This record gives sequence, C-alpha cells and structure tokens, in this order.
Amino acid sequence: MPVPDTLITDRLCIRPYLQGDLASLVRFFNNPRVTRYTDLPDGQTHEETAAFLGMILASYATQEPIFAFAVTLRDGGEVVGSCGFAPMDDESTVQIYYAFFPEYWGKGYATEAAGRMIEYIFSLGRFGTIVVDSALGNPASGRVAERLGMQPLGIVEQKGRHSRRYVLNRV
Repeated sequence: MPVPDTLITDRLCIRPYLQGDLASLVRFFNNPRVTRYTDLPDGQTHEETAAFLGMILASYATQEPIFAFAVTLRDGGEVVGSCGFAPMDDESTVQIYYAFFPEYWGKGYATEAAGRMIEYIFSLGRFGTIVVDSALGNPASGRVAERLGMQPLGIVEQKGRHSRRYVLNRV
C-alpha cells in the first residue's frame, strides 16, 4: 500500500515525515503533555529520536510502511502535530491516531487532520472500519472522534492502558 505524498485540508498539510523534521520530533517526544496519553516514546534523546525517524523514513519505501505523518500548517509549513494509521489484525480495520503540540489544542486541527485521514483511508477501498482508541483520561480525544461521526464501542485495554474505543464503518 503506497504512502500518500500529501493530504491537504483548508488549514493543514499531512505529509510523510522528512529528515528535516527531526528537531520538531525531538520536541514532540520530550513534551509530556503530548506523549501522556499515547504510545509514543517520551523523553527520547536526540539520537533515539533520529533512529526512530530513520526507521519511519526507511519504511516508506517498503511493502509495509509505517503510516506516520507530520501535520503542518498550510501557511508556513510549521509542524504542529502528527497523525497516521495502522492496519489491525482483521485486515479490514485500521486504527487512526492524532497528537498535537499543546499550543495547537482546541483549534480543531485534530478533527481536521483525522477527518482528512479518514477520507484517504476509505478512498483506498481496502478498509471498511476505522477505530480510535481514546485514553480514558483524555476526553478531548474522544470528542474529536465523536465530531468525526464515530460511535463509542466500549472500553479496551492495550499495553496496560484503558481506552474508550470509537468506531466508524464505511457506508
């Protein structure tokens, strides 16, 4: 499955990571407000983050890429967050994620980016279901899922963390 070049919204560009995003990614992984409710590694050194970014970049050219993307402002190109998706075990379902720097919370960017990601995923014709797992302590993430038309499915536990699962089926 190919990695898209760039997905555009009214205010955002969602694009594959670039080597030049390393400084933003280091800042991202070292902000506990960003990583608190995610599976992202937090407190990474510059070298660890560079290795992680290198793994993502190398994966883009493979048959099984990591679908992790930088979210930038359309005007200026500043990295404001990250979003992406990962196919789940049943092969017709994907899980999406979104995480943003705190200074961009509450501005609708997560809803805008995740909405565009959902459009892209469904356009592939391969996936019929999209899920979001929202940490119980992060109700703002659940509100994003609800604004996208996703329905709460129940509580799931993964890696010792409890989340509310939201689901959206292709119509």
